[in-house]
Amino acid sequence: MPLLSYQKLTGYVDRTLPKPSPTIVTGEVISPNPAYATWNAGDQRALILIQSSLTEEAMAKTLVHSTSRDVWIALESSFHHDSLERTHTLRDSLRHLKKGSSTVPEFSKKFKNICDQLQAIGQPLKEDDKIHWFLCGLGSSFETFSTTQRLITPKPKFRDLVSQAKSHEMFL
Repeated sequence: MPLLSYQKLTGYVDRTLPKPSPTIVTGEVISPNPAYATWNAGDQRALILIQSSLTEEAMAKTLVHSTSRDVWIALESSFHHDSLERTHTLRDSLRHLKKGSSTVPEFSKKFKNICDQLQAIGQPLKEDDKIHWFLCGLGSSFETFSTTQRLITPKPKFRDLVSQAKSHEMFL
């Protein structure tokens, strides 16, 4: 919303800027409505801004929609689950996620996706919790790496930890 507000595009999403008719009827003549063309251009700018900030999972939920308002509603209905059950389900998914035979980039992408979902419902993980569950999910082949990372002070940032895990995987 801050970016849409800064760009003066919130009216397209919250419908305070109503969609004009695509055509104007003057007597018996039907012609294109210039106000609609202007509205449509603004709506498409809003749509581009929204879509550029989405994860792949979120984008998949919006592909069939062509206006910023329709995309916004689809995202709200998909991610506005602030129930305790949804939070527990996502946190449990995170705790049970294992790297297994996948690569560190594949594992980290799945891990980040769950973290993003928690963020989207207003339940972001603390950095320490992210690091803890990520290291737990790497498995026994990363035991030495995980132990070392837990002992480092100050703790690395999550994004740095993922990078280091990728490097460690290449080393292995």
